[in-house]
Amino acid sequence: MPDPAPSPTWAYCPVDELVSPPLRACHDYWVSKVWDGRIPARRDIDPVDFRHFMPHCLILDVEGPDLYRYRLFGTHIAEGNGRDLTGRMLDAAALGDAAPMFLAAYRKLCDERVPVAFKGSLFWQDRSYKSFEQVSLPLSENGTDVNKIFCAVFIGAPQRA
Repeated sequence: MPDPAPSPTWAYCPVDELVSPPLRACHDYWVSKVWDGRIPARRDIDPVDFRHFMPHCLILDVEGPDLYRYRLFGTHIAEGNGRDLTGRMLDAAALGDAAPMFLAAYRKLCDERVPVAFKGSLFWQDRSYKSFEQVSLPLSENGTDVNKIFCAVFIGAPQRA
């Protein structure tokens, strides 16, 4: 299945273009856990190490190709999203018209085993005036196969000067 066409309200970006400090901190933390090119495992991620940006974090379980379940959904994300999706599957019921774009981003992450960053607006909630940034980071129990996705999200991301 091809990735959805680029949207004026959604764009991939290099991690170094993210302007939200919690996202950069989350990415830097993940990079510090990569050893010998092996993807960190969930057990390598200690919430005590980043408790100050936990409200911006979510963890997805990878249950199969294009099957993702929200294991953790931070309070900042739940407030910005208007609901807590913990335990829910990522699908159109959870994310409306944005579901194909999130699925494509997570598929890219799982296939390429690299961080994926993107930014845009909350258009799927009819709130295009609200911006967001997200960095998604692969986790793996065996160092190569992605079985969880660790994300940091900032809603209402600051604009570059």
